[in-house]
Amino acid sequence: MIIMSIPIQILIFVFSLSLYVALVSKILPLFLLKARYKVQEMGDRGLKKYLFEGGRAITFKPYGNTGKYIKQYILSANDGDKYIKCLFDKRIASIKYDLVALDSNDREIDTIQVSVPRVVSGNASAVVLPEDTAYASIIVKEVNRFIVTDSPKMKYPLWRVIAFAAVTVVLTVAEYLTIRSSVFAVIDTVLTTSNPMVAGLPILQILISAIAGIALAGIILLLHSKKDVKIF
Repeated sequence: MIIMSIPIQILIFVFSLSLYVALVSKILPLFLLKARYKVQEMGDRGLKKYLFEGGRAITFKPYGNTGKYIKQYILSANDGDKYIKCLFDKRIASIKYDLVALDSNDREIDTIQVSVPRVVSGNASAVVLPEDTAYASIIVKEVNRFIVTDSPKMKYPLWRVIAFAAVTVVLTVAEYLTIRSSVFAVIDTVLTTSNPMVAGLPILQILISAIAGIALAGIILLLHSKKDVKIF
């Protein structure tokens, strides 16, 4: 029975560790560490609406700082497909910007990173948008290879950061307990029966694993952050 249990314990250890790494490094950041722009910072003005067979289009004038570089853009819907096309200032040779797609309730659907290494005749190729897009806003990040320092910053909601840290701590403690009860079950049993002082050791080990979870959450947060991402 003991010979059979050891491979099972190792299998549990490998599976739990793999699941732990996937959750903490990939799955949780995907949902909790996705930086967003604040919708309040956007307010592009519609200039003209066009109706045509199979769809419609609206010409917008970008709000605020974006208007220095993008004179107009047109948001079109044609047979269910939605896309956007920009008209750049004639001084623009290359540009990088984020397209923020919003639904009819002002909720962000997606942020699309766009890079135009060479602007021809002031126009950009059309960029496809999610089908639920009601309108879009543009955040210019780089112009002619120079960083635009006064552009709005992407941010992490503070509650999401706290939630990520809390879940990471819980998962780290749970992973420690899983490892302890599987691979090191026999060793721990021998130590706790031969030395009464070791019986209180798991509490200290759990505390250490919780601190390790906090440190790991901080490291992952830094790795997923960029220079222009803040917490609010």
